[in-house]
Amino acid sequence: MYQRIINLRKSNKLKILLGLGGWNHGSYPFSNMEYLGSRHGSRPTDKQHFTNLLIELKRAFRPFNFLLAAAVGAGKSTIDAAYEIPQVCQILDFVNLMSYDLHGSWESKTGIHVPLYSRQNDNKLDKELTQDWSVRYWINNGCSSSKIVMGLAVYGRTFRLASSTKNYIGAPAVGPGNAGLYTNEQGFLAYYEICTRVKQQGWTKIFDEEHKSNYAYKDEQWVGYDDLYSISYKIQYVQEMGLAGIMFWAADLDDFTGSSCNEGKYPLMNKAVNLIRSQIQSTISSTKSSLQEKKRIVCYYTNWSQYRPDQAKFYPEDLDGSLCTHIIYAFAVLNNSKLTPFQSNDEDTQSSKATEHKPSANDRHVFTNFGIKKTHSKKILLAVGGWNFGSADFSHMVKNEQLRKDFVQQATLFIRDHQFDGLDLDWEYPANRQGSRPQDKQLFTSLIKELKAAFKPYNLLLTAAVAAEKSTVETAYEIDKIANHHTALYEHPQEDQYQITLNQVR
Repeated sequence: MYQRIINLRKSNKLKILLGLGGWNHGSYPFSNMEYLGSRHGSRPTDKQHFTNLLIELKRAFRPFNFLLAAAVGAGKSTIDAAYEIPQVCQILDFVNLMSYDLHGSWESKTGIHVPLYSRQNDNKLDKELTQDWSVRYWINNGCSSSKIVMGLAVYGRTFRLASSTKNYIGAPAVGPGNAGLYTNEQGFLAYYEICTRVKQQGWTKIFDEEHKSNYAYKDEQWVGYDDLYSISYKIQYVQEMGLAGIMFWAADLDDFTGSSCNEGKYPLMNKAVNLIRSQIQSTISSTKSSLQEKKRIVCYYTNWSQYRPDQAKFYPEDLDGSLCTHIIYAFAVLNNSKLTPFQSNDEDTQSSKATEHKPSANDRHVFTNFGIKKTHSKKILLAVGGWNFGSADFSHMVKNEQLRKDFVQQATLFIRDHQFDGLDLDWEYPANRQGSRPQDKQLFTSLIKELKAAFKPYNLLLTAAVAAEKSTVETAYEIDKIANHHTALYEHPQEDQYQITLNQVR
């Protein structure tokens, strides 16, 4: 599968990165190396260890000009525990802010998981659980807006209502909504599954003017999500805030065949990309500025989407590389503190060749046949981690200087050998979740610095997906050590009195 992703360069100008980790991977492999300082297996010191890891990776990547990125959390508790924000943002090529999943079926009331702004009657916690609040929190704590790539979700989070007559935002909920036919996960629906419900099954759809997002319901089922209309507000916001760009989680969840929504192929991604490009062109035309105005459009490819049934199967060849400037392959994992493929057909083996359901012309593994890159010169990165990978393995690796050094060297070779353009760190989250320690916040910064130094000679990219929720940011990231600057000039109409005091002009 790796090569099938790499092959996307043939017809697209792409950067392709490999993702390491993920939510299910957990924190322990990183800590005793989805969030630092949070979750079981992570320690508070992982916040500092993560910074150290980034330092070492960047140093190792430098000779090859590799990219280094990280997926970071949006919630305050995660951010505070996991990231030394200024340090991390200064080191990374860009920061992928996971500004989605801000609400979900883990709560006892309904909530749109991608609210742009808060509602007037929201409580203090809910006011912090918005995309705008998360973006501003990262900026106010030391991350340059020019480094932040705002995450957009092409899926919805669902609930089962306690009463079918109480179907508003904040209505009592008793668990996740029913699983979709294709995604087969309770509490979660792909955009194309939502379209089927709204357009063919009689669900009632509501646009919330305050959140600038949608919800829909029928009987006891309820879903919050973005559509073509609400996504336009998100793009306008990205432009107004001067952010680096947008990312999509994930390409396989949009209506990529165009058969469910009657809005063409990849309707949400196309809408967002067309708005970004039209606004950039307008800016360039009016100011006669250079193409430096170009925004990053980051698309995640998930290596498990190949296993969905029937028309929902998704392969590298199904990805429209013309929509993206960067593609991130999710996920690789840590095994004995080494960057390791996760799916059996990620790398080229005889068994993987035999099990390919949709082989490319070269009949090779996904890494080998990721063909967008060679045709469109895209940047393609590998993501490591993810929510399911957890935090413990990261925490284990970063706490030991020699393990970090070995990981940085091995990761650099792995990225080069598989022709990726860089690495995306998806530790969810430093100093959060079981298995991570409080000091992982600082060690995450160290990891970034070390990776950046290693990548520089090779011109590799280093990015990160980071948290948006306040408590996670405070514990996870040393923002001032991973960013270039940290001040917002003016307040925003949606800011509360505390947020207004954080702006330069007041």
